[in-house]
Amino acid sequence: MRKVLSLFIFLFCDFIFLSLSFFFAFILRKDIFAHLFPASYTFPFSVFSARYYFLLLFLFIFTYEGLYTKIYPPEEELRRIWRGLSIFFLTVLSFAFITRIGGFSRFIVVCAFFFSLIFLPLERWILKSCLYSLGLWGRKLLLTGSSVMVERVKRELLRNKETGVIIKELAKGGENGEGVIIAKEKISAQDLLPYSPPSVKEVFLFTGEPLFSTHQAEIERMGTLFFIRLRYNLLSPFNLFLKRLLELILSSLIFFLTLPLFLLISILIKLSSPGPVFFVQERVGERGKRFICRKFRTMVAGAASEGNLSDADFMKMSGVEVSRIRGDAARMTPIGKFLRRTSLDELPQFLNLFAGEMSLIGPRPYLPKELERAGRYIDIITRVKPGITGLWQVSGRADLSFEERFLLDEYYVKNWSLWLDLYIFLKTFWVILRGKGAY
Repeated sequence: MRKVLSLFIFLFCDFIFLSLSFFFAFILRKDIFAHLFPASYTFPFSVFSARYYFLLLFLFIFTYEGLYTKIYPPEEELRRIWRGLSIFFLTVLSFAFITRIGGFSRFIVVCAFFFSLIFLPLERWILKSCLYSLGLWGRKLLLTGSSVMVERVKRELLRNKETGVIIKELAKGGENGEGVIIAKEKISAQDLLPYSPPSVKEVFLFTGEPLFSTHQAEIERMGTLFFIRLRYNLLSPFNLFLKRLLELILSSLIFFLTLPLFLLISILIKLSSPGPVFFVQERVGERGKRFICRKFRTMVAGAASEGNLSDADFMKMSGVEVSRIRGDAARMTPIGKFLRRTSLDELPQFLNLFAGEMSLIGPRPYLPKELERAGRYIDIITRVKPGITGLWQVSGRADLSFEERFLLDEYYVKNWSLWLDLYIFLKTFWVILRGKGAY
């Protein structure tokens, strides 16, 4: 019953926001660009109401994409939403061209398409959060394994509700669950035996084995043999070139639009406290090359030290805990806290981007002493340029431990896609607005 109710809610809301896309497109044509369209204005629903098969087509495409039957990672769902909308609107335009429907505005359809690319993902992200809080959306997964690993999984899933996982702990057996998560340092075939169908539909394995910790592994058949294929997406020269080209175009636009703000912040820093406008610090870039990273200064002058932390303690501590040890809060300038909360202190890093030292999206630009404690993560993380924003920043920022940051950065390099970059870019604005994890 819970699944059926959530399905109808998604169907209804998708239809409403698709309709809103057409409505805003109609207003755009009628009131803003009226001088370009002297002909009579036909309200879009008068055309579509008599052609209900357009709605059926939309529902078919979204169902085919699994948007009503499966739960995807945010970047994959965004890809499927945009692909589904592209197919739907191209079909509508093709039908209009072939049949020459009277009163059918191509301008409205094209504008509605671009509105829907924003409205529908936003509607679904908000709706999922609300339905999850009400217990109407998500998948109930049993959680079992070693106590340490179970607590780690539970903490992370509760922190990231977009996964849609409703945790059900069990002591034995796999009854009454849609699936099971087995979280253990080492998993054997014996661990899987109690959870075979029909007792559960899906089995998720979480292991401490480093080889699979950040890979999206795939099973590939070659003849009668089955192989586990591991990918390193961002290490492809073509992917690196494409990423760099798109980021330069987008970053140039962002920097141009924020240039007045850049100048205003510089003036406020000079007026509010003595010292330079920029805070400069040596960071580790691509292939381990050192570069000078620039930020707006948010603290008064003074040495910052983490004390005598061991490597093990450092890896487990969150960024905010390290900040407290350094006493950052006591050294914050009058506008420093605001700059940190809004991430505006990172605007000067666009200068590093244009200099070829950083990317718009990528791993964190780590301090040399931080990477000295990174262990096995160093080789992968330093193969690409660090980013102004990244997966770790939209997943918790300073609330994450350094080990969690390293894991997310390693995952990003191995599993990069343009859709993952788009998801990170869009979510960055939401994270900045909330101010969560920024200290």
